[in-house]
Amino acid sequence: MPRRINPLDPMGWATLAFHQQALALGAAETIARRMTMMGSGTLSGVEATAMMFEKPAAFAKGMERAAIAATKGQNPSRVMTEFLKPISASAGSNARRLRK
Repeated sequence: MPRRINPLDPMGWATLAFHQQALALGAAETIARRMTMMGSGTLSGVEATAMMFEKPAAFAKGMERAAIAATKGQNPSRVMTEFLKPISASAGSNARRLRK
């Protein structure tokens, strides 16, 4: 008998909300720091290139993880959490790197 999925799992949705907030804060800080670098003329070519190429890689990794979770029969909040993990991790690591 297949396992029954509880789509209203409160901890699953809380974890998803945590990753959404981590993404929002990391992205906002990264954007602010990069805009400051652009405005002051200190944005390097490597950083400008990274801005373009890091996003597709993170989204592809997130889609891969979400597809695996969905095929395993995970609940919707878990599938979305698996999608957001690499994206929020990328935004957070960019913010930490640009702080220095």
